[in-house]
Amino acid sequence: MPSTQDTFNKLKDFLHQLERHTDGRRALHIKMSRLEKHLQEGHFRRASAAALRPLVEKHGAVIFPLPNSDIIIVTKTANLEDIGAVLSKVYRELNSSVIVAGLTVLPGVNDDFTTWYDLENDYQPLVNDVETLEELGVVAPNTTVAAPSSQSSKQPKKSMSRVQYVDVNVPKATKVSRDLDPEMLLALTKVLNSADVTSFIEQTAITAIVEGHGSVPVMLHQYIPNSMIFDHLLKKTELRANPWFDGYLADFIADRMLRSDLSMTNAQSLASSLKVTVNSVMSEAFDNFNRSLGDIARSKVVLDFALNDMFANTVMFLSARDKIKELGFKYSISNLDLVSLGWANKELLAADFVKVRYPEGVSNYWLDSKRILVLKTRLKDMGIAKFILEGCGDQKTIARGQSLGFTMFQGSAVG
Repeated sequence: MPSTQDTFNKLKDFLHQLERHTDGRRALHIKMSRLEKHLQEGHFRRASAAALRPLVEKHGAVIFPLPNSDIIIVTKTANLEDIGAVLSKVYRELNSSVIVAGLTVLPGVNDDFTTWYDLENDYQPLVNDVETLEELGVVAPNTTVAAPSSQSSKQPKKSMSRVQYVDVNVPKATKVSRDLDPEMLLALTKVLNSADVTSFIEQTAITAIVEGHGSVPVMLHQYIPNSMIFDHLLKKTELRANPWFDGYLADFIADRMLRSDLSMTNAQSLASSLKVTVNSVMSEAFDNFNRSLGDIARSKVVLDFALNDMFANTVMFLSARDKIKELGFKYSISNLDLVSLGWANKELLAADFVKVRYPEGVSNYWLDSKRILVLKTRLKDMGIAKFILEGCGDQKTIARGQSLGFTMFQGSAVG
């Protein structure tokens, strides 16, 4: 078995040869040493190495197993998606680890288990990290290192003391609260710009529930909730909302979704729905998205705008609405609630679909018999088939909506 020094000499020599040939090359540091002890054994190391083999066979990668069980792999032609697909298999092999179980592979994004390097920009950081590992004197697992002693070897050995092992309850990590400020916004968008956002996309059903006719799937809605991004990228930080920066982030996420490989066909419902913003619809990203749909009927694609996005730039919204209607798309307005529905005029509610939320924290006295009658009448006059009760997290909310006349529902309680 090569010594620790031999291992690092070979790795440093290899990196030295690449110094002038970093174009297109990427590297990955897989920190197997962070896993539980039994997962550092030969079987799991071999399984992880086997999962990485496609990068060697198809993309000229070179794998360097370090003495502490870590792996550094340097690829020649692989892109982020190639590496991410292979790394996902490694994560599945090791999903019994508490370190890996909560992680999702985000190509190009570092986490507690992997560090990514684009060698064209990150060559020196990789060299520095390798030198740091060497200086730390990483040793093979289960290897005993003898500490130097000034005592004579002839001195009698002391008997080993009896040690009692007890379980240690590790305190749960507490999240730090922070504002969504310009610095944090810049960091998030920088990471998301190189990430495959399809892994963040959630789908929720919009279903018609009519008494005597059962449930009928109407739409499959696709969106990326901010909480999904924050939980993955900011594990120990809880962001406080900022209306101005929230809007910028919504534009950025919508743009990234439109540029991703989205499928707008589904066999489960009559149409597909996608969360967008006014700015994203007026962008080149939307034009490319429209072309990518090919011969898919635009009338089966519903573009969902938030109410506050409409009000932020009403003139641009009207331009965006004209654009999508001319192309044949349908659109919906979301984020109204029963209170604001009472204030909305007919022009605002001219969308193909209007999503209304049952307001939280509103006194039951507000929704008295008189107001219920007014709401039911208005919903009927405007056409109940266009209204969707969103945010249905339980059957109680669905029942409340049905009592008002709603027939379409969206949320986790909708099957």
